[in-house]
Amino acid sequence: MDPSPSLSQGHYRQLGVVLKSQLSGERGKNLFLLLRGFGPVWVSVPGAASARSQLSGATEPLVWGYFTLYRSPRRTYVKEVEVQEDFWSLRQNGIKLTTALRLCGHLLRFALPGHPQDELMPLLYWSFKALENGTEACAVEFRFLYRWSSILGISPRLDHCDSCGNPASYGLLTTEGLTCGSCLAKASRQSGLALGETELNRLRKAVMLSGKEFRAEPFGGDGDLLFRRASALFLTLLEGSV
Repeated sequence: MDPSPSLSQGHYRQLGVVLKSQLSGERGKNLFLLLRGFGPVWVSVPGAASARSQLSGATEPLVWGYFTLYRSPRRTYVKEVEVQEDFWSLRQNGIKLTTALRLCGHLLRFALPGHPQDELMPLLYWSFKALENGTEACAVEFRFLYRWSSILGISPRLDHCDSCGNPASYGLLTTEGLTCGSCLAKASRQSGLALGETELNRLRKAVMLSGKEFRAEPFGGDGDLLFRRASALFLTLLEGSV
């Protein structure tokens, strides 16, 4: 497997984040990085699994930093990592860590390797910051998936009916869009997420607030099921786009 076909032979230094780390060979690691300017790439880090290696802690998931790379004719190697942020606090909380790793897993599944996707980097970083700040984890994941879908131009609107174009205060949300109550009565029954006014407003708030306002918003645990179901819908949307 050629882990980074988009890179020509030579040395590179770029900002990135570790999305996945797995053991490789004798005391080595393979990393899946999201790099600014290059997108997702696989790289090798010989010896990084050794406790004595200076790269051991810097090659764990969630670590952000500047990665010095060398691209050989066959593989890409990490030579140095200048850590900018390790999000250590997320590793101390099971729910926060699980959610952060799940966001990384979504990128692993749906982000196209070797293609720059710089819009995703601030989105991921500030999602980690929201988790670190204590924002409801399910709301963070939903906001991440909605905004990623918006970057791709495939996200349905949450304020207008996709059928009639009128403002919608409640309705049915599917991968095709939001159908207001009036249009839903005329349409054939379809599966999706039925939303009352309170539920729809909660979803809107999660995606439309500024980053600072979002991190300060107490969504409360009673929205967990709503956000999980909405996230599942947007995962289906992303899966259909790749």
